[in-house]
Amino acid sequence: MIIALCASATLAAHAASSPNAPTDTCALDYQIEGKWNDTPRRFDVRMNFDVDAKGEATLLGPKSWGGVEDFDKTIIAVRVLGDGVSLQFVESNQWQINQSASVGKRVTVRYRIVNGVATIDEDTPIYQPNFHRNALGKSHFQLIGHGALVGPRHLANSCNRVTCITFSGLPDG
Repeated sequence: MIIALCASATLAAHAASSPNAPTDTCALDYQIEGKWNDTPRRFDVRMNFDVDAKGEATLLGPKSWGGVEDFDKTIIAVRVLGDGVSLQFVESNQWQINQSASVGKRVTVRYRIVNGVATIDEDTPIYQPNFHRNALGKSHFQLIGHGALVGPRHLANSCNRVTCITFSGLPDG
C-alpha cells in the first residue's frame, strides 16, 4: 500500500536529536529504531494511530512495487500492544485490529523491518531490482517508504493528516 502523501499532507521527519515526536498532533506516528548490533540487523518500528469510529482498523503492508514481489519477507513480527486490543492476520500484508469500546481510540502497533538485500555488505554492485528493497548495511541503510511503512486503510487516502517519522539508533557515518 503505502500511505500516499498528498501534496496537502504534512510529513514531519524528526532526527535522533529530537527523540519525542509530538504524537498528539500526528495522525500517524512512526518511531523507527535501528538495531545494528542485533542479528538480524533490523529496524524496530512503533506506529501509533487512532482506530476508526467502530474501534477497528485494517492494516495494509506493502504489495509488489518497483519489481519487488516479496516485501512481506522483510516486514515481520507484527503485533499490537495494550489490553482490549486484538490483531488478526487476514492475508499476506494485511491485518485486522479490533479494540473494545472502553479502551480509547489510540493504538500502538509494533513490527520489524529486516534487510532485504543479502549482498548489501559485499564490495560488489547491487543487482538492479534490489535498488527498491529495504537494505540495512553495516554503516548505511535505505528504506523504501512503500516497502517499509505498514499503515491503516482508513488513513490511506487522507490528504489532511500529519504523519511523523522519528529515527533513532542510526549508524555513525
